[in-house]
Amino acid sequence: MVLSIPLIAAVLVLMSNPRKPLTGKGEVTPDDRDLSWCLDSLQGFCRPEPPSHGTRDLSWSIGTYEDCWIYLSFITTCYRFRGGKDDDDDDADAQEKLDSSPDGLLCERDRFTLPGIGTFTEERMLLIARVATGCDAPVGPLPAAVGIFISDMEYKRGYQNAASTDEGGGPPDECGGLVVLREMMLYQLDQWRVNWLHTLDQVEIYMLTVAGSGGNRAEKRRDLAAAKQLLLMLGGKMDAERMALSQMHRELERVYPESHAGRFSASAREWILKEWCRLRAYSSTIRNGFLYRIEEIGKDTEKAFLAYEGCRDGEGGTRGYGAE
Repeated sequence: MVLSIPLIAAVLVLMSNPRKPLTGKGEVTPDDRDLSWCLDSLQGFCRPEPPSHGTRDLSWSIGTYEDCWIYLSFITTCYRFRGGKDDDDDDADAQEKLDSSPDGLLCERDRFTLPGIGTFTEERMLLIARVATGCDAPVGPLPAAVGIFISDMEYKRGYQNAASTDEGGGPPDECGGLVVLREMMLYQLDQWRVNWLHTLDQVEIYMLTVAGSGGNRAEKRRDLAAAKQLLLMLGGKMDAERMALSQMHRELERVYPESHAGRFSASAREWILKEWCRLRAYSSTIRNGFLYRIEEIGKDTEKAFLAYEGCRDGEGGTRGYGAE
């Protein structure tokens, strides 16, 4: 995948502070830090190593404009099942797409193939948003929030979410842009959840099929043990989003303390921190559900393997596929 130059330019224009003074000389000034924030976020989305790894964590960012606007970005990552293609087929397809792609930023993704199951490809979704706060809020046609999704996967609009309830009353009037941001982040987390569940479904189907099929018992044990290791490896890749939201929460508390005058009213600050706690709790619930599902897949597969092999040889002492 390549982010084309027109797309990058559109992102920079939309995220640029609309009140930024123009010098007319084309030089870069401190007022252009909003462009740096955007380019950092795009780098985190495109670079081959995970956004949260390396010397700089680019999986999230928060920036403060000089007026009412704040800048936020957030990247989610999952691995999608791509069927029975091998690496050579994927490399050929990727090269063909690259040859026909426009100039721009190359998005490199991790990929691995497990024999018998298929290929798993890393996919990312980036949310970039410019959100108005109560500080020197715009009057007129400027929107309360501008948000952009950039994704490796298909995008479908749908911000409604059962998790986005306002218990104890609605948000303060000045939080209109932050409400939109919350809904966009909930949508992003929902897409992250759905895509991971699809991957786990595919691994479960494979493992149950192998467990209940004929063939060499030693080979079945080997294949199922490899699939179980795959599940454990995928489980280790499901925590970056929860950690990023926790870090963003701490950054919001640090950058906008209670004594911070003008950026948020006391009620608005309380509301946004409360909503961030809900986002963190929602991401933790999703991740815990993934880990529980992985554990259950292992148990169900073990039962299916023992039941089939026990029936096949008429013995009750068949070892599980994880046994030595």
